[in-house]
Amino acid sequence: MAEKTESFEQMPGARYEIVARLGTGAFGSVYQAQDTFLNRPVAVKSIRLDTTLDPEHRKALNKRFIREAQVAAQLHHPNIVTIHDILFTPETGFIVMEFIEGRTLQSLLKSERLPLATAIEIAAQVASALQYAHEHKIIHRDVKPANIMITPSFGARITDFGIAKSDGATHLTMSGSLVGTPDYMSPEQAKGEDVDCRSDIFSLGCVLFECTAGDKPFKGGSLTGVLLNIVNGDPFESKAWKSRRLPPALEAVLKRALAKEPDKRYSTAAELVAALEALDVQPEPAKPVDEVPRSDEMLQSFKEEERPLKFATTLSDQLQDMSLTPAQGFILSRIDGASRARDILALSPLPEAEVAETLAGLIEKGLLAWGETGASPDLKSNDTATRRRGAKAKPTGLDGALEKEMERIVELAGQKRYREVLGVSGAASTAEVKRSYLELIERFHPDSQKEILDPASKMKLSKVCAVATEALTTLSPTKQEATPSAPPPTRVPKPKPEFDRSSYAEELFRLGQRAYATANYWEAIQLARQAIELDAEKAEYHHLLGVGLMKNRNWLKEAGECLRKASELDPRKAEYFGLLAAVYKAEGLSEDSASMLEKAKSLDPSYC
Repeated sequence: MAEKTESFEQMPGARYEIVARLGTGAFGSVYQAQDTFLNRPVAVKSIRLDTTLDPEHRKALNKRFIREAQVAAQLHHPNIVTIHDILFTPETGFIVMEFIEGRTLQSLLKSERLPLATAIEIAAQVASALQYAHEHKIIHRDVKPANIMITPSFGARITDFGIAKSDGATHLTMSGSLVGTPDYMSPEQAKGEDVDCRSDIFSLGCVLFECTAGDKPFKGGSLTGVLLNIVNGDPFESKAWKSRRLPPALEAVLKRALAKEPDKRYSTAAELVAALEALDVQPEPAKPVDEVPRSDEMLQSFKEEERPLKFATTLSDQLQDMSLTPAQGFILSRIDGASRARDILALSPLPEAEVAETLAGLIEKGLLAWGETGASPDLKSNDTATRRRGAKAKPTGLDGALEKEMERIVELAGQKRYREVLGVSGAASTAEVKRSYLELIERFHPDSQKEILDPASKMKLSKVCAVATEALTTLSPTKQEATPSAPPPTRVPKPKPEFDRSSYAEELFRLGQRAYATANYWEAIQLARQAIELDAEKAEYHHLLGVGLMKNRNWLKEAGECLRKASELDPRKAEYFGLLAAVYKAEGLSEDSASMLEKAKSLDPSYC
């Protein structure tokens, strides 16, 4: 939640004075500050450079930080945020950039639906900025709503060139590893292949799809599910797209931008700009007054409705991947196929009008539907034939033989016997390693199972997919390995190590941190739970689980328990007590919240 600001206050030169924190990520924060020399507001992005004890990892992080500043400093375009300065302390790096009055496109999309013409204009501005960057031989590689600033007049400014690639630049990631935010990756990025400017065009197509359809084009119950959908899925068959009835001309533009094969996309961002500007978008017609239900009438109709609410037949594990408001989370947690709208209204701690409006929104999106009067609870089966027969489809566990195979794979990964995990020999080529990985994922991915599985089984399957990805990353050759050198000296084979629970827990924790940093909170929660199963005495594991659970209001109680455990294991960490204060405040426990906040400040006076 909060982060120490000592390093910021001790920035070299004391030129910049902090005004406010604008946002916080996994490795640093963004602040609004005042340039005291030039008397102007600036934004300062801090990057923690001491997040790891691994010298090579720390060195790579430093290189990435410097490269972001160098790459962005080359670009001077009205739709690209300008870099002013770069500063270092031993623990933290700072990029000083122009301050943009406004908010991110991600924040904007969470609070309102953009008019179609505005969404297209924003996309055209970003495409213009990308064209300029591409002309300077720079590929952004992480185009997403969180990296697009929107001014009050709907001007777009792209930022964050932290993983940009320029001609001649050194690769800071292993070949075959993933770089970018999964939800907006191009298929070639998802496969770990080389990318060019057309990858940015695909990512911008994802952004425009989300702006116009109201949902991301590629979704899945986990990171791997999203990547598989990017490579194979058709977003134009989704309910989100079909329900909007958007202009065919816009669909044609997006289909070309989102083509799976780069050669079938726009060859340059300038071509995309021209296509967007050529769209003849008419203002959205306003609904007649008599078609817009008054809130009090809608509320009354919900109270009188006798039919129970149920999940729509198309609903799947994608719910785990959604960003839910507290009201949406509460309602979805109460859906059992038997409860009526008035029951939910009566149980909710939120105002009735807000609950009614949220219910209407979930029904409009196709997530909820009306059942039949007197229906028994729906167990969320997607088997239509089973429901027609009136049978109850119960979640099942995994086959015993499959469970044993999964345990074997996880144990091999714990022993770092990655070739045995993927079933490849030491002479296997990179292509053979990738093929074996995909076969393993196809077999064990939760989305590929025919049965309706219980949560514990899904978690076990996700663990196998996680260790498979770990094996692929480890076995993917680096550039240095790809160049033959002198043969290695003959070594006496060492005994195979025993399964190291602590080391494997640490690997799972790192994967969880990465998932949390990319807003894949469900996967972060699962990975944190697995790490705790292996090593329950690490405060940071409980902390990660706690902050993940805090993303859903319905899980605040469990989040508090995790953070309390973290504070017991490491009572010197102010952040743990600060997060507990936030949980207690959300639960209405003002005295407990004040007590925890006081404890945090006693440990760190700068904590706020």
